[in-house]
Amino acid sequence: MAGDLFGNGMLLSRNVRLIGAFNHMHIFIDPNPDVKNSFTERKRLFKLPFSTWMDYNKGLISQGGGVFERSSKQINVSQEMKKCFGITENVLSPNSLIRYLLKAEVDLIWNGGIGTFVKAKSESHNVVGDKTNDELRVNGRDIRASMFIEGGNLGCTQLGRIEYAKSGGYINADFIDNSAGVICSDLEVNIKIAFVSIMKEGGISLKKRNEILASMVDEVASKVLEDHNRIETKALLLECLQAKERLEQHHRLLLNLEKSGLLERSIEFLPADEEIAKMLTEAEGFSSPQLAILMSYTRTAIKSEIIHSDLPEKDSFCHDYLLSYFPQKIVTEFRNFILKHQLRREIVSTCIANDVVNRMGCIFINNLVEKTGIKVYEAVNLYIIVNHLYDLSSLWRKIDELDEKIDVNSYLQVVRSVQKFIGRVSFWLVKNLDKLSFINLDDVTKFKNAIETLSQNLTHVLDEHLLENYRYGSVSLIELNIDKDLAKKVADLCILAYALDIILISEQTSLSILDVGKIYFELKSLLRFDLIRTIAIKMKNRSSYWDRSLINDLLDDLSNYHYKLAIKVIKFTNDCENKVQTWARDDIEARLKAEYYAVIVAHDGKEAIDLVAKQQPDIILLNTMMPKINGFEITF
Repeated sequence: MAGDLFGNGMLLSRNVRLIGAFNHMHIFIDPNPDVKNSFTERKRLFKLPFSTWMDYNKGLISQGGGVFERSSKQINVSQEMKKCFGITENVLSPNSLIRYLLKAEVDLIWNGGIGTFVKAKSESHNVVGDKTNDELRVNGRDIRASMFIEGGNLGCTQLGRIEYAKSGGYINADFIDNSAGVICSDLEVNIKIAFVSIMKEGGISLKKRNEILASMVDEVASKVLEDHNRIETKALLLECLQAKERLEQHHRLLLNLEKSGLLERSIEFLPADEEIAKMLTEAEGFSSPQLAILMSYTRTAIKSEIIHSDLPEKDSFCHDYLLSYFPQKIVTEFRNFILKHQLRREIVSTCIANDVVNRMGCIFINNLVEKTGIKVYEAVNLYIIVNHLYDLSSLWRKIDELDEKIDVNSYLQVVRSVQKFIGRVSFWLVKNLDKLSFINLDDVTKFKNAIETLSQNLTHVLDEHLLENYRYGSVSLIELNIDKDLAKKVADLCILAYALDIILISEQTSLSILDVGKIYFELKSLLRFDLIRTIAIKMKNRSSYWDRSLINDLLDDLSNYHYKLAIKVIKFTNDCENKVQTWARDDIEARLKAEYYAVIVAHDGKEAIDLVAKQQPDIILLNTMMPKINGFEITF
């Protein structure tokens, strides 16, 4: 209405209790709205050509409300308005009334029009550069709404967003909240570029093209909202929920983006190193608007690395991304033209970069590159391989369906389980590439088959102790209101993280996947490796960046020892049924060391858990619990 470009967002829910609105012409006040009737009336006005708030049925407005001209000199304030907005004056100017609306204690403010209405206290109105709204603009710290949505552009200055967020409000950024319009335009252009070749070589007419375009409108809207806008917003929310514990990692990412020349933090109002050090001591994290900037630059950086590599040219990598970008109808009818799209490299690079950041957050690739020394595009390559190896795309889609079914903390728990799994397998791949016969998707078929075999037989390869833990993990997920099938798939990841070790051992010893699996997990229980890993992970959650790096190194040593010990045990005897028992019985020295070692782990483990609970993680104590490799023996 009346130039309110994105105010139709208020029609997305029938439960909106709209108590106030304003644009450049009018101020609408409804202190105690009838939710059902007001929704119906707003929808009527939305469909009415050239409508304004003055067309609103006055008989539907609650007592004390009304529609007021912004050109009026003053507005009489009713008792209902005073109570609703905390007003003390009897008469207000239109701009003063709007200021009260912006500072109202409500659930949500939806900015759907044009203008910058929020700044930081440290900013002058002149700096904002929107003189029209100088008299009604408020500071971020003065907004009492729980959430501020920017359907329109530049509703707030970046410093205004940050100030509001630090005061406890939830806000993203305009380029996040209204990104659907830009994404939709890009998709429309790329579809039309595809049709240039289709019309030229495929022989379809302009009329036929237009008919196909019209038939895809709903699917395009769905793809834009579900595949992009919704997922990107969730990714930002999850990053915010972990902002405090990830501050050091966000800082390191920021430094690397600066070093690459992509980002200048002063321009983007990101904190200086001294401020970040203070945030660390005060257990603070980046705000949502700051993380929105960081994630945006991360996407740009990753895309740039991909597009300058040969990754987009690998058909096995890019086909799925390219085809899933376009609506199904055009893919079904014109698949070969899509695969030869003029902007194929750019589309593939953008889709991959978005996928990595949306699913793994902004720090994953930076962490993997920093800790292993590989290139960004190589890290992305590994991410894609892991997804294909374990068929994680279907798992992600199932997780996406959890929206509005479970609370956000439970959702975070599920997502973090998958993220940690991908991270762990990716690090494993970096350290073991010399042992593998694949680095491309074309080579992973036999590994996929082996993983599937192990996945279908987990209850047969786990001993009683690990099986109990595995089932407990699945049950605990079901208690979060997750269906049994998805709960099982997520719980499976805790076991399947060891699959590639088991496959390599199977290849080296010529023993079947399932037989190796039984031996591998039996040793895991015997030596209490599961307890060590649990303690280490608890310590990581309470430790600094460098301590976490040390713990990761210790866990790598543990995995390496487990791998070597499994091979030693398998080769110790030809008895296929009882290899671990035979080894423990006949290699007396090794058995005694193993038993003593288990006692050490149990004793020190209790002390380590107690220290973690007191927020005093002891890395040295964890180190004493780790087996030291000397040949293939445990030593103390």
